[in-house]
Amino acid sequence: MAYVKRGNLEKLNIGSNDSRWDKYIKFANATIDNPSVPIDEKLDVHLRGNSVHIYYKGGRILEIKRNALNLDYNYFYSKKEHQNIPRTWMRYMFDNDQEELRKRNISPEKCLSPSEVKRVWEELQEKRDMLLAMKTPEEYFKEAAKIMDEWSRALLDDSDIKHEERLLQQRISVCNRHMEETDFIVLDIEFAVTNDKSVSYHSEKYLHPRFDIIALQPRKNFRLAVIELKKGMVLRD
Repeated sequence: MAYVKRGNLEKLNIGSNDSRWDKYIKFANATIDNPSVPIDEKLDVHLRGNSVHIYYKGGRILEIKRNALNLDYNYFYSKKEHQNIPRTWMRYMFDNDQEELRKRNISPEKCLSPSEVKRVWEELQEKRDMLLAMKTPEEYFKEAAKIMDEWSRALLDDSDIKHEERLLQQRISVCNRHMEETDFIVLDIEFAVTNDKSVSYHSEKYLHPRFDIIALQPRKNFRLAVIELKKGMVLRD
């Protein structure tokens, strides 16, 4: 398991043998050192505040809280199934946020009504609830991976650079865990520096600073490394 960032494990009761959710964490961790599991299909476990997040292909395939499992129903959303409308635009339509709609040149005749958008959200939530009702980690992760694969593929088709960076970030995380095999042991990804509201970016969009990767350097007396990850291109003559 990755770096324990925040939270009270005694209150969480996560990770003990009698925990209801222990089997999900064990299943996910077992994929890391299993050579039969491809790199992009490994499950990356991290503690986040008072919950455990399990990542797959750059997305959160499962959130484990003390009393419940959760999966963001937005992963089920497909533009192709909804008139090619981006999910964020759906939210603006539901909230009737005319300012945001105007910024994107979305005319009223192109908008769905709030009731139509509500029906879309309810359908997504129903799909999510059916998936979370599965009884075993094997069943859950097998079916959830299909949803996440579609979500990831759609972002790659749209040439989403941020998603490509998240994919690369997770590959680095799952491939750098053992000191005898790497110069960097990854402890955590997307490390939130603080929740203190007085510390923030100079941006309304990104309120709290995060580091892409936190790692230790075993060959340099376990020096701490703070890594910012950027995906670019190499120009050749």
